[in-house]
Parts: sequence; structure tokens; C-alpha cells
Amino acid sequence: MTYNPLGLSGERDRTGTFRPSPTSQYIRFRETAKDGDVLDELIGLTLTSTGIRAAAMAHMQPSWWSNETGDRPHLEIPYGEVCALGSGNGSGGDTSREGVPCFHCRNRANKRWAPDGADFTPKSEAGVRPIPVRDEDTIHILDSYFDLYENVASQGTITNRVKSIGERAGFERRVVAHDLRDTYGTLLAKKDFGPHKIKALMGHKNLEEAIKYIKLAGEDVQDEYDDKW
Repeated sequence: MTYNPLGLSGERDRTGTFRPSPTSQYIRFRETAKDGDVLDELIGLTLTSTGIRAAAMAHMQPSWWSNETGDRPHLEIPYGEVCALGSGNGSGGDTSREGVPCFHCRNRANKRWAPDGADFTPKSEAGVRPIPVRDEDTIHILDSYFDLYENVASQGTITNRVKSIGERAGFERRVVAHDLRDTYGTLLAKKDFGPHKIKALMGHKNLEEAIKYIKLAGEDVQDEYDDKW
């Protein structure tokens, strides 16, 4: 698998916590998303703050989001969800058929742990998890969006929105949704989360994937050193 996170240049504050630089690709992407419409903001901030996959983002429901008084804000990825995002052949074109499962859900593999009637499921059972959300901008957009809307968008729309945000941010390369998942994993490593915590937060089945983010964070430091040297 190719890992291609956004640039995460930055430094540690007085408490030793890593903070991305305002000029980093990570911050530029998020600020550009906030300059777009409400869907751009929701997609850009949520994907970079949680590392969820585009498929999960597409099927996210208000019930997944918890920010009740006395509760710590978090997304709860369920075992399964009903899908009514119906989209013809999965090409991302205007072939939607409202009220039926989308192409991806219609063609998903059967999973013994999935509840009856579930169309969407996480990639594996390990993907069923709570994800803490502490970024205030992300909390605000999740609160305000789900006060008004019940659904997000198709997976194709999310893919196109991520690409568009990257283009408006001035990146020379194409940005895809999985790059934002890789960015989240690398940011966790830079903030000194160990492999077991990264595995749990990202919903990996094994530690090998989490360890790759720790290695990737180390390579990023060396790249920044080379640039500055």
C-alpha cells in the first residue's frame, strides 16, 4: 500500500505536544475546506480529525455523533448502517436512484458480524470503534451540520470534494480521501501515540499498519530536515 499523507511540518510546544505549522499542507487543506461551503468544511475537517474512510463518511448519520452535555465528543462507528444513497454503477456520475443501497453497499462482501439489514459496514470488525474528536472547529461543524441535515453525500461526491479542496489549496499533487486517513495516522504518531492506540483509533486489524505510521512520521522529520538544511 502507498502512503501519501499531507505534509505535517511543525514543532512541539512548551508542553512537548506536536503542533502542525500554519504553513503545513495539513493546515492549508483544512483552512481551504473552511473557506468552501458547509459540505466542504464538514468533509475536510472530519476526515483530517478522525481518519475515517470515505465510505464511512458517506454513510455517517447524526446518531454516530455524540456531543451531549457531560460527554466527551466522539464519533461512534457502528457495526452496520442502512444505506439509501443508491448510485447506478459506482462511476460517481449523476446516476443516483434515491432510496436504494449504493453501488458499494450492493456489492459488499458478507460479514458474519454484520447485523441483519445492514447495507454499509466497516471494512473489518476492528473498524467498529469510538473516535474522540477534540478539535473545536470539527466539533462545531459536526454539531451545526447534523442540526440541519440527516445525511452527508455519496462516496463519489466526497472523493470529488477532497480533490477540489486540494486543488484550491494549491497542491501540485492530487489529494484523495485516503491521503487524509494517512495524514491522521501520521499525526497520531507525531503526537507520540503508540502503535496499540493508533491501531484502536484507526480501526486496523493488526499492529503492522499502525507501526507504518510511526515509521512514516520519522521519515517526515528527515524530509523536513533535508529541506531546511
